[in-house]
Amino acid sequence: RDNRSGALQYAYNVCSGAQCAPYFEEQSITKSNLLQNKNINFKGGIQKMNTKLKNNQGITLIALIITIIILVILAAVSIRAVTNMGIVGHAVNGTQDYARGTVAEKNLFDRVTELLDNTVVRINGIQDGCGITLNKDRLGLQLQGNTTVTEQLTATVVNLIGDVEWSSSDEAVAKVSDDGLITAVGLGNTVVTATVVFDGKAYIASCEVTITDVPVTSVDVTPASVTINKGGTTTLTAEVGPENVTDRTVTWTSGDAQIATVDANGVVTGVAGGTTQITATANDGSGYSAKCTVTVNVPVTGLALYKSGENANTAAASISATVEAEDTLTLVPVFTPNDASNQSITWSSNHENIATVANGVVTGVAEGTATITATANGGANVTATCQIAVTPKPIKLADAFNAGTYTWEDVHNIAKIISEDTSITKATTTTIEVNYDDAVVQITPGDIFNLTDSYNSTYRVRVLGFNTDKLASASNTNGTYTYAGTYAGISFEFVDFLKEYTTTTVTTHQMNTSNTNNNGWGVTAMRTYLNTTGVGILSNANYIKTVEKNYNLGNKQVANAATPAEDKLWLLACSEIWAKRTVTTTVNNEEVSKDYWGHCYTNESTMQGSSDSESRYAYYVTTNATYNSSNNNLKKPNTSSASSWWLRSPGFAYATDFALVDGNGGGGVNPARISFGVAPGFSI
Repeated sequence: RDNRSGALQYAYNVCSGAQCAPYFEEQSITKSNLLQNKNINFKGGIQKMNTKLKNNQGITLIALIITIIILVILAAVSIRAVTNMGIVGHAVNGTQDYARGTVAEKNLFDRVTELLDNTVVRINGIQDGCGITLNKDRLGLQLQGNTTVTEQLTATVVNLIGDVEWSSSDEAVAKVSDDGLITAVGLGNTVVTATVVFDGKAYIASCEVTITDVPVTSVDVTPASVTINKGGTTTLTAEVGPENVTDRTVTWTSGDAQIATVDANGVVTGVAGGTTQITATANDGSGYSAKCTVTVNVPVTGLALYKSGENANTAAASISATVEAEDTLTLVPVFTPNDASNQSITWSSNHENIATVANGVVTGVAEGTATITATANGGANVTATCQIAVTPKPIKLADAFNAGTYTWEDVHNIAKIISEDTSITKATTTTIEVNYDDAVVQITPGDIFNLTDSYNSTYRVRVLGFNTDKLASASNTNGTYTYAGTYAGISFEFVDFLKEYTTTTVTTHQMNTSNTNNNGWGVTAMRTYLNTTGVGILSNANYIKTVEKNYNLGNKQVANAATPAEDKLWLLACSEIWAKRTVTTTVNNEEVSKDYWGHCYTNESTMQGSSDSESRYAYYVTTNATYNSSNNNLKKPNTSSASSWWLRSPGFAYATDFALVDGNGGGGVNPARISFGVAPGFSI
């Protein structure tokens, strides 16, 4: 390190100048001469030493010491071998060889001579008007990615003859060309040296070179958002700034690999429907990153429809359905695959004057046929269709009648159609539809119609059932029914109590003028009143049919009459309201079972298909009333002001009583001459 005085001081201490002086021609080695770096003829001195060695036929201690001193001095004054191995290494090796007796004295002389012939003195900068300098003694460069970064060093040579030799102490950091062009290679520090060898001296100049990187200051991903299909791919691009950044590489990661994956090259693959973010992070450790929002779409490949309320397994690409005008039905779409991302539909109708559609809800407008088309918004030309047949909106007969659209003549004509339809029976408890006068007419047990009388009193009458009461022979000449042995189409009962013809107030009547039920309904004053005065005041009297009505002969209900009564107005029987019940009692220590219909021993029904197990009107089947229990459906005229009303069935315990429905809607009996409400039935 050019510390000449220290090295020479050490050399002089090892060996006194007197021991070395005899072998040098010009002058003896003294401490002063060494420290002053005097010119010493080392080569001549060594030749003399070699002669001495030969004469002595062996190396002496003084020769070994001189050799070591020479090597130390040479190192101290920065004498460097031009060859790759320094003189110290050669001298030590030679000494060791000789010490082992394996190297001849001549070899030592030749080797030292060779080293001295190829050594120069290192001189930094300008000395004694000669030397070499560089335009920079320190230099910093930044690596810039794939761009080659160079810097030209310029050497100024003063009073020297020879080529400039360039070298770098660490070519993994920077290399230098023969003309001083430095090229950055990697991060770190190196020393670039320019050397001119002249007149046995090496004149050098050096520059400390530091290579750093250009850090990342921004990362942008293109595109910022993208949509791909499941199984599809797209390539993202990461732009790393600044333009001269050293490390442009990024690492790609996915926020949710179950939705989308990304490889090292930014290629994104859709895995499942959903949205996630793909991130590009700079690899230089700066922490800069950018994201792309990736939406994976699962396209619709198939579409089917089914009607709401039906099994989804019935779904098909083409179906048909019927809807009434002003009514609606809902179509439900089924998508393939079932995890399709966009499961929205665009609905359309080819005839909106017949049927419209919105969100799958089809509304019938007018009679006709229309095609409803569902188009999947998440697929390419994926559709399904439904052929809609719109039928006329059914007319609820009671509503139309009460609104004045229909009359009792229309009701009569509709009842005749029902009477001729054998599919409609006493057991029909649900709504029926009848095609009448280019319309669909609906009737349901329990429907309420308004009925007036000659004195402008209005009554509510209720549908009891269909094809229940058998037409009597007297009906052959009454109205348009011209055949006996069939059944009246519709049976009704009064909800309100029949009023006295001379007043508009609610009235009550006796079953008989005396307390007797002997011979039953057939001979009661009530029956006579209803089928003369009572029916005569009703506005629909001309359309009321005469029907057969069984009745019990009373007198503790011995049996039913052999011949039914033929009535236009009649009171209901217990068996037409309550189902049969079996009562078990103990008589003389024996259990006795007895069947009852309300408060009657016998079934008085003459209904179509009646049996002991079921002889009730359809309306009372739906109410399912229990005898002797309260029931609002049996209260008349309404639940808040109900009163008892007579039935045609005699009581079984006494010869004086007839059955009734009490004000709570339960069953009971009372003597015949007491007045109660009258709510008769009739058939059309």
